[in-house]
Amino acid sequence: DVSLTFSPVDGSVYGGLRKEVVKKIEELECRWKNKFRIVARWGLNKNDYFDLLQRSKISVNVVGFNGPYNYRSCEILNSGALLFQANFTSHGVECNPEELFRDGEHFISFSIEDLEENLLELLTDEDRLTKIAENGKAFLESTYSYEKLFKQLIERVRNDSFPDRGNPQG
Repeated sequence: DVSLTFSPVDGSVYGGLRKEVVKKIEELECRWKNKFRIVARWGLNKNDYFDLLQRSKISVNVVGFNGPYNYRSCEILNSGALLFQANFTSHGVECNPEELFRDGEHFISFSIEDLEENLLELLTDEDRLTKIAENGKAFLESTYSYEKLFKQLIERVRNDSFPDRGNPQG
């Protein structure tokens, strides 16, 4: 049902949050083992990692001061699991919300204080969980696919890098 695939090793960019989240998930794994399958595993090889993501309904992620998303964010969304991510604004990360995934629509954010409540709510509302996971994957594919980004780059190079300077051939 739920996976966590990062280790509790907590560099300075995470401000101790990874350790806290791993500890909380391991507690929930014990507390809810008879009702939900919660798996905290790290150091997996590539195949096992992607297999675990694809079997997960929800996957937990933590980002740090270096930005509101990381590769794991996209890997989770792309796998079809719901991205359940620590609230990056708690780190003071500011970003343009128009360029990013939207909380409640493409993913769900949490704080340590509401992690268990939000997770249990999602696990008991399969329709909502599925809808948000599908929305996140569709948004990722339609907005940030390599094809889409490559086309945007080509357009930008055409429009910005080579302005018409009176050359009749453009």
